[in-house]
Amino acid sequence: MIIKKIQTVFYGSNAIDENDNIYVCGHAEFDDNGDTFIRHVDNNDKRKQLFKKIYRGRKHNLAIDMNDNVYGWGRNDLGQLGIENKNTISDPILIATSDTVKKVVCGPDHNAFIYKNKKIFMFGDNSRGQLGLGHFNNMYKPTPLKYNFKSIKFGLYHSIALDDDDVCYEWGTVYFRTISPTYSRPSSLKIKFIKIFCGANFSFGIDKENNLYSWGMNMYGQLLTGDVLNRDVPTKLILGVKFKNLFCNGNSYGHVFGVSVDNIIYAWGNNECGQLGLGHKGEIKKLKKTNFIMFKHLHTLIKTNIKKIYLMMKIPDVEFFF
Repeated sequence: MIIKKIQTVFYGSNAIDENDNIYVCGHAEFDDNGDTFIRHVDNNDKRKQLFKKIYRGRKHNLAIDMNDNVYGWGRNDLGQLGIENKNTISDPILIATSDTVKKVVCGPDHNAFIYKNKKIFMFGDNSRGQLGLGHFNNMYKPTPLKYNFKSIKFGLYHSIALDDDDVCYEWGTVYFRTISPTYSRPSSLKIKFIKIFCGANFSFGIDKENNLYSWGMNMYGQLLTGDVLNRDVPTKLILGVKFKNLFCNGNSYGHVFGVSVDNIIYAWGNNECGQLGLGHKGEIKKLKKTNFIMFKHLHTLIKTNIKKIYLMMKIPDVEFFF
């Protein structure tokens, strides 16, 4: 079985196979039974016949059609769709064309378009300065960011990015920080990463030696520091494991999947709804090796103890979308 897409949501995890079948665990968007094992659910959403990529926010969706035009639907009370209309939009509407937009970055309530001229335009919720525009006003249309970044990721109320020299920047706020004008514009963390990742209120970075760093909120032990203390700056983790990729995004409320350099998948953090798919509930404050194994070119399905089904999956290093 080939899994081509994966996404963590607030208290669940979703994956889609090559036939567009959906698999969930935890309290996922499609079901809230709190299953602890990955299982299949039906998917009859006709929108998947119209779009080749669908990006999910908390209460809105952005999508790219077969001609690379950008559509949106859902809530727009905070400007999530980038249109000057605060009404909820039930059906997909065109919000940007392929002539201008090269990439879509979708956060829980704030988003960005990266244009073909490499300029970044921000829109949506800006209550904590997470748009990086120097103020705290929500933006209902894409507004240029006065900084150039090659990679950008969004949490619930914060944003992080890498410049062309791999220096990491951060702005906005996570819950334990005080809002101040300092965070309404990108600020350098004076550390370099090759990859960055955002959860709802925490962040990770991987350096060129595949060391893992974490910072932000830590109430579920998701920072892998062995405690539940928050970290205000990137903290290098001594784990005995090197990582090449993580799976979490702004809709990930404290749970994370990580792929080591030897292709072992680990899970940790919030598991109160079984969203880590480990067969039990309860937070995981240290690396938990799963029964998933990641191969570069291989994929298969493993069944153990008859009732427990585990997926072994190849997930490319691309921007998450669902």
